[in-house]
Amino acid sequence: MIKLYRGDVIEVIAYCGRDKNGNPMFKPRPVVLLHPVNKHTDIISVYCTSKNDGDDGNNIFVEAGSPEGIQMGLTKDTYVRPNSQLNLPKESFKRLLGKCPFMAKIMAIRERYI
Repeated sequence: MIKLYRGDVIEVIAYCGRDKNGNPMFKPRPVVLLHPVNKHTDIISVYCTSKNDGDDGNNIFVEAGSPEGIQMGLTKDTYVRPNSQLNLPKESFKRLLGKCPFMAKIMAIRERYI
């Protein structure tokens, strides 16, 4: 596994619910790393989704075609949710997508609620 740094945007395979038979489902999802990741650590990140939950004061909207979206490697318009931490085993890592240009904003939102 490559060394990953705070602010990297990576694609992971993450749990996304259960199918009609109760079996767990997984899908690729972008996340923004909160801490570096290496062969000895797990992935600690914030959640990214294409769905708006209405919390515009705490979510960061990024258009895929914007300079920020391109820098992050996004293929869909995305809501970065700084208050939704996602912890995953390092084996969930699929690939590096890009770099998040607004880590200071993510950390400022997180600090308001810690």
